[in-house]
Amino acid sequence: MPRPRRSNRSRQSRNARRIRNIANERTEEEQEIAREERRVSMARLRAVYHK
Repeated sequence: MPRPRRSNRSRQSRNARRIRNIANERTEEEQEIAREERRVSMARLRAVYHK
């Protein structure tokens, strides 16, 4: 039977690890606010590029 695949954590960049850690430390409310801000900014970008 094949061995389980190793994680690729060691291959991640330092910046990717930092971003993931920051996201994990946020509260649920902060995550919701960030999600809404991201949604609004993406909608604005789409409106600009799809005239």
